[in-house]
Amino acid sequence: LDLTTGAATVHLDYVVENNGTSPATVALAAEARFDDRPVGGATLTVEVPAGGSVRRQASFTLAAADVRRWHFDTPHLYRLTTVARVAGAAVHERMDRFGVRKVEVSPDGLHLNGEKVRLVGFNRVHDHRAYGNTEPDHLVRLDVDPPAIIGRNVGNELLEHYDYVNSMIDYLRRDLDPHRLISYVSFSGNRTQYTPTNDPISVSDVILHNTYGPNPGGMLETLERKWPGRPGFLA
Repeated sequence: LDLTTGAATVHLDYVVENNGTSPATVALAAEARFDDRPVGGATLTVEVPAGGSVRRQASFTLAAADVRRWHFDTPHLYRLTTVARVAGAAVHERMDRFGVRKVEVSPDGLHLNGEKVRLVGFNRVHDHRAYGNTEPDHLVRLDVDPPAIIGRNVGNELLEHYDYVNSMIDYLRRDLDPHRLISYVSFSGNRTQYTPTNDPISVSDVILHNTYGPNPGGMLETLERKWPGRPGFLA
């Protein structure tokens, strides 16, 4: 996104795979739409060997008049449809959604589309090159101490984790700010072996739960039964 001209460049990255027994010439045509109105697109032709794959890039520019910037107050999204054709016949189609925004970090703070904004929380997914998922408390505290952060998620998809999450929440409330909104992303609250006595949902302010199964409604019912009246969100 060029904040001076208002135009935006969209970069596309394709991996085209040929599972056939002979080489194929694949024509890709991408079209971007906003409110079902065409606003841009790109085409390219790729030679793909039999049983192989090829990676190719393309790009196109959205004119300033067609740019609707993504902002957390107005999260505009475009729809991009790509069609792959071989010998003129469509063999695959994929739809993606994307937003147009520019994020910059400067000495005076974080800027979104040229506007200085304040973050009100973050999700810290625990992983470290030396410690893996078993990070010591002092390392975690390096990320949670900044006073500008007023929301905090202390973990993501943990198991057998009550003591860790409880200790982090206790630290935040006792030593930093008792008024912060605190949660963690649960992967266990719906499981039979996890109950209000051993799952840290009980000590967090809201239920944030990831779901990968086919029955999110049943998961919500289980969480409501275990923690009645607690606000809950599924991802």
